[in-house]
Amino acid sequence: LSEEEKRVFRRLAVFAGGFTLDAAEAVCMADKAEEANQSPLESLTSIVDKSLVITQEAVGAGERYRLLEPLRQYADDRLSQAQEADSARRSHATFYLALGDEMYRELRGLSQVRWMALAIEEMDNFRACFGWALKLDVRAALQLAVALERYWIKSSPAEGRVWLRRALELYGARDELRAHALYDATFWAWYRGDHDEARQHGQECLALAQELGSDLYIGQALSGLATVASSERPEGSLAQSLSLFQEAEQHIRAVDDPEALGRLLNNFGSTLYEGGDLVGARAKIEEALALARARNDVWQIGGFLESLAEVEYASGETANAERDWKRVLELSGQLGARDATAYALVGLARLAMADERPERYLRLLGAANNLLTLAGRIDSDVGQVITDAQRESH
Repeated sequence: LSEEEKRVFRRLAVFAGGFTLDAAEAVCMADKAEEANQSPLESLTSIVDKSLVITQEAVGAGERYRLLEPLRQYADDRLSQAQEADSARRSHATFYLALGDEMYRELRGLSQVRWMALAIEEMDNFRACFGWALKLDVRAALQLAVALERYWIKSSPAEGRVWLRRALELYGARDELRAHALYDATFWAWYRGDHDEARQHGQECLALAQELGSDLYIGQALSGLATVASSERPEGSLAQSLSLFQEAEQHIRAVDDPEALGRLLNNFGSTLYEGGDLVGARAKIEEALALARARNDVWQIGGFLESLAEVEYASGETANAERDWKRVLELSGQLGARDATAYALVGLARLAMADERPERYLRLLGAANNLLTLAGRIDSDVGQVITDAQRESH
């Protein structure tokens, strides 16, 4: 290798799980000597030609590159010997922190299916970036944890919970970033069935939001607390949940945030459904769905259709419920969303049992349970359905 090729090769050691050309250029251009007569792209091409870096298909256009692990470890040793490790890792973190901010926006845009696939593809690099930021820039670490919230919800709330816990312990500022993180942490704990932790985060979020005078985060915090209450069984918890949702709705309608309003209305509708108010539930969920469709927000459309299918099934509209659950499967498959896929499978399983097809029923429930386990989601209701079904089948 030429000296410039050696430099590029050792700096590529900071990537985990592969990298794009843009990422390689960002890392390899940092601290680049002015007299270097070879561009990072030329060096990378030469290194690929020499079989030190392999190529693979990337999400969207272009190629993705990867070092085999023994070569990556060798390059990492050379990076340390050249005393370039700190610089290379800082450049790597800078690139992926910026990508995280872009991902937060794009996961709410028209190309969110492609960006969700990119999030999955880049998770190893995001993990490396988070580890760096946690030591050297905790605000950036917390911001990255929040930026990936849609990925966490659909794929791994358990890991998202760990990231937020670690960053929140170190981040002392009382600002909207902390309020946002506490709101997310409320739901990550709720997803794991830890209602005490979820309530603690929700109450802290509410206190901070009131201190900041933020209608959005007051509403978000109340919504989180309402969702926790709706999952508990003590007498009066459902009434408390509905009261909290009503208060939350007033605050969130006071701000221009259709994503937050849609999420609130969907959760509110689901709680009304649990209380047996199918008419009220349908009204809330259909309004949420209309907001999501107006923005072509595939991520929310899939989640809200799942809620609507529950109402349709309870109302005896089995054909509509089947249609919507199948549409959820299609959308969640595009997004790689494990939990939405699981709940759609549970719905279709109930239809199979109604059609007296017990083998299909058990097969669908088993697949749903596996997906929820992979996502780190604990759902006692689904678990009980599966346990009861297995008992009945024997």
